[in-house]
Parts: sequence; structure tokens; C-alpha cells
Amino acid sequence: MSFQRKNLPQSAILSGTQTSSSVSSVLNVSTGIPSLDDILGGGLPLGSILSVLATDPHTTYANLIQRYFIAQGIASGHYMCILDDSAMEITAHCMWTSNPDLVQDSEQKEEGKELGVKIAWRYEHMKPFKTSVSQNESSQDTYCHMFDLTQLIPEHVLELAQSSGYLHTLPISSPTGQNAIDSVLNQLDNKLSNLLSKTPIRLSIPALGSPQWGDMSKPDVMRFLHVLRLCVSRYSSTPRICVLVTLPAYVLHESWIQDLGWLSDGCITLRSFSSDPALLSLFPSHNGLLDIHSLPAPHSLVSPSDKHSQLRGLSTFSSSAAGGGENNLAFKCTRKRFIIETLHLDVEGGVNERRTTAATTSEIIPPRPVEPSTPSVRHVAVNDCIEVVTPEIVKKKKPKKSVAFQHDRPDLYDF
Repeated sequence: MSFQRKNLPQSAILSGTQTSSSVSSVLNVSTGIPSLDDILGGGLPLGSILSVLATDPHTTYANLIQRYFIAQGIASGHYMCILDDSAMEITAHCMWTSNPDLVQDSEQKEEGKELGVKIAWRYEHMKPFKTSVSQNESSQDTYCHMFDLTQLIPEHVLELAQSSGYLHTLPISSPTGQNAIDSVLNQLDNKLSNLLSKTPIRLSIPALGSPQWGDMSKPDVMRFLHVLRLCVSRYSSTPRICVLVTLPAYVLHESWIQDLGWLSDGCITLRSFSSDPALLSLFPSHNGLLDIHSLPAPHSLVSPSDKHSQLRGLSTFSSSAAGGGENNLAFKCTRKRFIIETLHLDVEGGVNERRTTAATTSEIIPPRPVEPSTPSVRHVAVNDCIEVVTPEIVKKKKPKKSVAFQHDRPDLYDF
């Protein structure tokens, strides 16, 4: 009896999705960031929850990932549901696509120094060293769009998404005085039951536990995520849902991270360098570190990221007999995009280029002249030869320390 692998037909592949590289019956959606899709194993699987934790209260990198997620959903034609009192303000500040050629030209200008370095002829045909995933390698343009941080989403795009019913907002504050958690869960259940289309639904929950949610403790946050996971699994067939949750720094505690990794399919932390000046001076080209606590593993015990992620580097070490560890990951925000890449030390000296000559600001100190020691010549009459005697180096002896005793009766210490 032969077995055939279950694959989804081409008609079942929805717009803006692609099949998982490990399980062909699972569909992934893009987060809008190619490097984050690579870390997740190709994208965020439908029916999963991703939690992004921000430990620095002075930065908003977690909110930036939320805006990428919202912009990608609108560009892909998915249902977008945002749980926030100022949802339209968040959507209006999302980035949008631009000319891909201009973005690629700007990236080449940023890497101009690295491309302009002359190398030995034997290394000219080797692939250049890459620390991140490019747009072309990650996916097609229909799956992951190329967004530009300098471009805002047009107003007519938002109006079209609202009029066509693809953009929905749910307020958190309840006018009846009901608990915020119960009110949001009831509204969400009613909204999902009305959306019976097969189009994927993206659920965005920015700043869970912020003041608009009221006074939330750790049991309240855990209960909300637990009920949310049950709600997502209930509608996992039709419609298909994926959730992105961000938690601000003033809500998080160190003891929460492990529990959040259990209640979410995926959990990552963005640790900014702004709170640690030493790391900021050590890694000037990055803005922070990315820690992975858990990753989605639909219908499997092992996440697809362990085998297919290029940034984590586990797939390259799995084939070797010696084994290896996982790459350190860092993120940076340039003028046009947000990038996650492997963390590596700069070249020796802490600069971006190797220098073979002295710097212009350095001062060359001439060496001190050394007087040559003239050997003493002594003539010896035996066999008419000349004997050259070099002076012996005599080591100076350290003087002994003398100890003085002072007392009223010196006769007692007469040695």
C-alpha cells in the first residue's frame, strides 16, 4: 500500500498566502518584514498567535512591527481587524509601498563602502557576505510587499478598505462599564462569526495592557490570551485567523516571559540598546537585540524555522557532525526599512574599514637613539692574538630596609 503526501490544491491557496515549507497543508501569511518571515519559518501560520515583547519604554519598535503587519494585510487584500481606541490613527501612520527600484538603489548606496572594497582575485567569484535576507530571496512581491518607511499609506487606500469591508476597528473602552477584557472578547466573537469568507483575517492588538485596557494584572493578561487562543482555534477552518500581539515595557515583568511563550505560538523580545550605552558603543550599526522564546510549529513538534531559517543558522549546522549553535540576531531601523540580521563584531579596531596606514590624527613618536656599547680591547702577548673582552653586566643589589624602634626606654631594645 502506497502513501501519498497530502497537499493543498492550487485553488485552496488564498491570495497573499503561501504553503508552509514543512507542512504543505498549512498556509502562511507575511508580516511585511522579510527577515522576520525567515525567522518564523516562512511567515506567520494561519491559526497562530505571535507575541512581540518590548523591554525598553523609550522606543516603539514593537509598534513598528504592528504597522508592518497592518500595511501588509491591507496590501494583500486580507480582512484587517484592529483592537484599539485609536485604531484609525495607527492605520493612518502605517508605511506603504514605493518604487522597488528606488529602494534597491538606496540599499546599494548604503552598502557602497562594502561593495567598493578591493579583494584578492581568488575571491572575486565568491558570493558576498550577507547578514540578512533580501526581498527577492524571501518571497514574491504578491506575498511580501516592499514597504518604504518614508511613504505613508494613501487616504484613498484606507477609504477603499473601509468601504469594501476589509478594515474593521474594535474599541476597547466599554460605555456600559463592562470589563475591558470581556467586552473585547464579546465584540471579537461577534465580528468573527459574521465574517464567513475564506479570506484570511489579521487581528492586530497593539499595546495589550495599556491604560485604555484598565488595571490589568498578570492573571488578566494570561486569561485574555488563553481565551483568545480558544477563539482562534474555533475559527481556524473558515475563516482563518492570525494574531499579532504587542506588550509594552511598563506592563511586562521578567516572570511573565516564560508564561507568554507558552500561551502564544510564537514569542520574541526586542531589547533596545538605548538603555545600555555600553552595547550602543560596541554595536553602532544596530539598534538592539532580538531574543526568541518560542516559534510556531503547526502540526509538528519542531518549528519549521529550525530547518529553513537562514538567519538562525541551525540548518547549516544540522548536517555537520560537530554540530553548532544558533546565530545571535539583532535589528536596526534605517531610513527606509526595518531589518533583522545576524549580529557579528566589526573588524578589528572597532571601525568599519581595515586601515593599513596610520590615521591622520595619530602622532608618530621617533624611537630613542641607543648608544652602542664599545667593548674593551685587551692585548695579550700569547701567540700574538687579540682578546676582546665584553664588560660583564653587574646587577644592582637592593639595599636592605632598616627598621627603627622608638621607645621611652631604649635600654630594653639593646641588640
